[in-house]
Amino acid sequence: MSFKVDIKIVDHSRRAMRETSTLTHRRMTDELIETFVEIAKERSPVRIGNNKSSISYTPPGVLHWRVATHSGYGGWLEFGTERMPARPYFAPAFQIANKEFKAKGGRWI
Repeated sequence: MSFKVDIKIVDHSRRAMRETSTLTHRRMTDELIETFVEIAKERSPVRIGNNKSSISYTPPGVLHWRVATHSGYGGWLEFGTERMPARPYFAPAFQIANKEFKAKGGRWI
């Protein structure tokens, strides 16, 4: 079971877009995604390190990213199974990265 998270930023405010250039916002959000991946790798349950090393991100579009683990069992680690309790690392990593993003003045447009 692979685990993927799509993060998409949608502009609903012309005023906000004028205040923050797209390029500046892109740089800030790239930093958010890089921080998210770094924290997810730090928090990933490690036995042999396969899941940890398989976490990556790709920017498939403007203001849109895909963060995923390609180990085949990242989703089971995050949500658990009937025989294994959940060991969340993706959702908490995003929450921590988002908090850091907001502390630096970032905001979702």
